[in-house]
Amino acid sequence: MHITLKNNHIAISFTYNERLVACMRNLPSRKYDPRTKAWYIPVQSAYESVRLLESKGFSVSGEARQALEDSEAIRKRADELRTAKDTEFATSLPLYPFQKVVASFMVETGSCLNACGVGTGKSLQFIASSVKLNRARHLIVCPKSLMFYWREEILKWLPDANVIIAKGNKNERLKLYKNVDKMSKFYFIINYDLIRIDVDDIINI
Repeated sequence: MHITLKNNHIAISFTYNERLVACMRNLPSRKYDPRTKAWYIPVQSAYESVRLLESKGFSVSGEARQALEDSEAIRKRADELRTAKDTEFATSLPLYPFQKVVASFMVETGSCLNACGVGTGKSLQFIASSVKLNRARHLIVCPKSLMFYWREEILKWLPDANVIIAKGNKNERLKLYKNVDKMSKFYFIINYDLIRIDVDDIINI
């Protein structure tokens, strides 16, 4: 009865046991893969499930335990930020205290839906978080009517940023994608319609 880490999932394997199968079926977010004959739970939602399985005699690999502890630390920090009015967030951009909280949440959780209201500076929060994360490549998918707004907003705060907008016919876009693929750092903006058409080319970048 083993618990290991595989592709950001907790992998749970054991010799068939009706009682354990019933237990697994009650765990949230679990999926069974008949090919590997193992159960899988995303690391982010597996902490309590693994604690339960440990109490039933499962052994947990060091790698899986570390991933769970890291994920739990992120969850606790996210819970703190949910009720915070202000937080430390070193940036040269002019963020209000609540914007620092949101940008910090975006950085520390690694994945979130920013559901702040209209006019609260979601674009600036994204730009601040992108700078903080120091990633080289950014993909912005938005309605066609907002593509140039996004470019203006990024250049307003990051005048030296390399901002590219996907446009033109298919051949022109393919040339653009090849050029973008050679760049080391950029913000790439594409609308919903084009990403549906060009998704494979975008994935290659």
